[in-house]
This record gives sequence, structure tokens and C-alpha cells, in this order.
Amino acid sequence: MSWRRGGFCFFLDDDAEWHDSGDVARLLEVFQQRPNCGAVAVKSIEGATRQPVLRELPHPNKRYLLEAENPVEVPFFYGVGNALRAEAVQKIGGYRELHFRYSMEDVELSYRLLDAGYKIYYHPHAAVYHHHTPSGRPFEGNIYWVVNTVNKTHMAWRLLPLPYPLTTLLMWSLQTLCKTRRLKPVLQIGRELWRSRTVLRRERQPLKAETVAYLKRIGGRLWY
Repeated sequence: MSWRRGGFCFFLDDDAEWHDSGDVARLLEVFQQRPNCGAVAVKSIEGATRQPVLRELPHPNKRYLLEAENPVEVPFFYGVGNALRAEAVQKIGGYRELHFRYSMEDVELSYRLLDAGYKIYYHPHAAVYHHHTPSGRPFEGNIYWVVNTVNKTHMAWRLLPLPYPLTTLLMWSLQTLCKTRRLKPVLQIGRELWRSRTVLRRERQPLKAETVAYLKRIGGRLWY
């Protein structure tokens, strides 16, 4: 993908649509008023019920975002709907061909934007309707928890300092055990991570200490 055309790039999932004709203008306004803004995240609304999709709000504190009246700083954006400053993404190299089987590439790019000195904002009045078609979530059941844990651990190992990669693996492995009530998926997580150990060592590029401190300051979740 070329980032040289235009100043900004807008992304939607293939099963999402803008909720209002003024959404793009709202996002552009955030960029224009904040030169250090590298990305803008939006609210995700369930297409059928018209209710916010809490798990797709880009902050651990969901109530904080639901109560926001103006754009606020957040630790990441989700790929369901977002806008990126082309210059910023070109500077850090864009999306990378990493070993994520599904998702987390948006969070990985978010952290690299922050590490390059940019900020990510959430606009409470810009949103997408997310219809959650079956093709949008290729993994279900026990395999979902395996893939989810492996991806989160990959991202943490690649970009977060110790002990966060280890706590991420521990906490999500326990979550997998609780959700599946089986030991086999947890063992599968270990096998997949062991097979990718060489790649993980090669891709490790921990964030700067000031970036980690910033993530803590704005409420980003690092432990898991």
C-alpha cells in the first residue's frame, strides 16, 4: 500500500459502514486541530441493535469513552474503523507482515505510532455500524481463545518490556482455561509460541520507557 497519495487514510472493516455522513469531516477536524495526532479511533455500534460494542471501544475503561463529549487520547485504535495520518504511517513503515493469525495488527501499529511521538484520539461522535458478518470472525470456539492468546502474546513480546509479555501470556492462558474448561487449548498455546520462538526473538523491538510511561498515564492496559 502506498501512503504517498493524500494526507489521510480512512479504513473500515468489510462488514462496517459509517453511521453518519459527517463522520469523515469530524475525523479531519481532529487531525487539523492536533498536529501531533497520528490516528483517530471511532465508536463501534452494533449494526442490528444500534448499541455500542463495548469490546471494540479503544480503551480498557469503556465508561470513560462512553461518557466522553470531546476527542480524548487513547492507547490504540481498532481496525473496525479509523483514520490515519499518512505522513505518520509512512514514517514508521505502515502495517508490517507480522505473524498474527488474526487481529492485533492495529494495536501493533498504534503502539509504534505512539513510540514515534504521535498521539491517538478517540472521537465520541464519529462511529461505524459493525454488522459482524461470519466472515469477519474466522475463529470460533476453543480455537478463538488459542489464537487470541497467541496473538496478544506475540504483540506483547514484540513491543512491550519485561515483565509484560510474560504476564500477558499468563493472564490470557488462564482466561483460555476458564473459557474452554480444557487443558488442551492451553498446551496448544505453548506449542505455537515455542514454534515461533525464532521469529519472536527476531521481531522484538520494545517501546521506549517514555512511551510505556505515557500508556500508563492515559490508562492503557499493559499487564494483559
